[in-house]
Amino acid sequence: MHWKSRKDITMELGFIGLGRMGGNMVRRLSKAGHQCHVHSANQTTREALAKEVGTVSYADIGSLVAALAAPRVVWLMVPAGEVTEQVLTELGQLCTSGDIIIDGGNSHFKESVARAQVLAAKGIHMVDCG
Repeated sequence: MHWKSRKDITMELGFIGLGRMGGNMVRRLSKAGHQCHVHSANQTTREALAKEVGTVSYADIGSLVAALAAPRVVWLMVPAGEVTEQVLTELGQLCTSGDIIIDGGNSHFKESVARAQVLAAKGIHMVDCG
């Protein structure tokens, strides 16, 4: 069976970062029937997108992670650099063994390898797909 025709397969995932790329990913996933939980540092952005796609927005990352069923999947679409480091550090404290963090930003691969090793020590999986 072709993937597009499978209406019985749905995902629940958290999205952090709702700029052009992250916001459009949430739109496409929601349209396909997947349940997205969203967070952005910008209150107007996160609330507008949540209203548009019919999901819940979270003012903080901790609330978003707490709302997800384990094992959790959290997708980051934040700018490379310090903000990525801050978000991944926070997620490393909030997530538990078996959870998956996807970094969709443009982090340098050496930084991603180091971050993945820190998370792996806690049993958290990291996918770098920037």
